Amino acid sequence: MTSMMLRRLLRNSTPSLLGVALVAAAGCFQTVDNGAALKSGAQPAPPTDPDAGSGAPFPVMVDTPPISLPDGTTTTDPCVANAAWSMDILKKDCASCHQAPNQVGLPPWDFVLEPDKMMTTVDTRTNLLFLAAGDPDHSRIYQRMANNEMPPPPNSSVAQALPRPSLSDISVIRQWIICLGRPSTGTGGAGGATGTGGAGGDNSQGGDNGQGGDNSQGGQGGTSGSGGAKGTAGTTGTGGTTGAGGTTGTGGTTGAGGTTGAGGTTGAGGAAGRGGTMGTGGAGGRGGRAGGGGAGGRGGTGTGGAGGGDNARYNFETSVQGWQSSTDSDVTAFTAVATSTAQHFAGASSLAGTMAATAATKYSLDVSNPSPAPGPGTAITFEVFVPSGAAVDWVQPYVLDAGGAFTGYYVMNPAQGVWNAITVTVPAGAMTVNRMGVQFHTSGSWSGTVYVDSVNW
Repeated sequence: MTSMMLRRLLRNSTPSLLGVALVAAAGCFQTVDNGAALKSGAQPAPPTDPDAGSGAPFPVMVDTPPISLPDGTTTTDPCVANAAWSMDILKKDCASCHQAPNQVGLPPWDFVLEPDKMMTTVDTRTNLLFLAAGDPDHSRIYQRMANNEMPPPPNSSVAQALPRPSLSDISVIRQWIICLGRPSTGTGGAGGATGTGGAGGDNSQGGDNGQGGDNSQGGQGGTSGSGGAKGTAGTTGTGGTTGAGGTTGTGGTTGAGGTTGAGGTTGAGGAAGRGGTMGTGGAGGRGGRAGGGGAGGRGGTGTGGAGGGDNARYNFETSVQGWQSSTDSDVTAFTAVATSTAQHFAGASSLAGTMAATAATKYSLDVSNPSPAPGPGTAITFEVFVPSGAAVDWVQPYVLDAGGAFTGYYVMNPAQGVWNAITVTVPAGAMTVNRMGVQFHTSGSWSGTVYVDSVNW
């Protein structure tokens, strides 16, 4: 508030208003309490010139505060901090099952504390890298933690509650994976050398512009030395190349048509039986028996449907043929497994698995020691049916050999209300296949039935 403003206020204001104005004026000139900052541990503000007015400089903090690490040290690089805390989280919540010598999973794995190995190893069940640098949404370890699948909650195979990561822990893992995708930056060049100052002038020389110095003639000052050259910045590191995608497997061949059904024999006094029509994909019907005076038997009917059979190795026409519900640390049992005529790809029946999921859950239908066992290079086709409206977000037919090697074909969001033909090829170097089946995964709670039919090779 200026002196002129105060004079006007004193001349024109009432006594009460004058009192308010004087208090306000006193507030305008209140001094800053530098001691308040010192009580909180901050650095004292630099002294200011009392005559500098409101334009005096304010203190500015430009240093990044240090970030604490699990081992008690500090860093100012957020990505270094995320890496250290991520290793601490994986050691606490995952290493007891997935770091050597501990080896759990389907198939078993033991390198959760080895990022370099996780970035080059593919989860054979999903064809995803365990750790995709820069891409947490396609990193298998992040997917399983974010979907609340790992560590597994208590179930029929896990009796006690395991330590689980918090939402903050999962956020740290996500940011760490993003940091892994950033290219490294080169080191900056060294600063140039400081120039040498010029030499002093001769005492006999006059001052600037010919003017004499005080009491005597001063010497002319030397010229300033040139500054050193600026250092060259380091080059930026080159990012790694992206791996090439795998090729799509070749579909299996179509089965040969069925044979024509044999005509029934003529009954004694009865009419002759009719021959069966050609079945497409199904086996021919059987001829009728000769009746004593009755009508002759009819041959088999039409196309892989009504009256036709299912020639697949596993057709589930009369039984489940040894298929069952299997469980694991992260796999829940079906509530019922049986043959059903409600859906069928060929013939009249299929294998039905009924589930009652209360959250995101994995289920598996499989058979042990298939006979004859499919050899290396064999393509196995599974027909899979998911009903409309089902909360099933992926399915995966698979084979498991005697050495524990798991090979699957992962299909996200399979078509609903129709049959899906999915093919898995036994690897060229595989040992004897001792288990094969289909995994189903729900995205949340859902109760219903899924179907498998015509498994063939």
